[in-house]
Amino acid sequence: MSSFERRALTLLGIRTHFHEFSLRLKVAITQLPLVISVFIALPLVAAVSPETFGEPAFRFGLGLLAVATAASVAIPWDRLLRRRTG
Repeated sequence: MSSFERRALTLLGIRTHFHEFSLRLKVAITQLPLVISVFIALPLVAAVSPETFGEPAFRFGLGLLAVATAASVAIPWDRLLRRRTG
């Protein structure tokens, strides 16, 4: 790991390599780019097409994202997969 990378990760409070994280944390972290991109897109959609927020498919998509994100954080992936393979 380069010194720049180490300093950037330390600034974010991360002091270990990604492969050393628990599976639960890895799943939650990999969900973040999707969540961040949707939150960046929401103001753009509001500016360009505010009526989109009223469409059921759009609301369903946001709800599905919320459920998937909550599940990625709440499910104990390590224990779930250990039972299936062990």
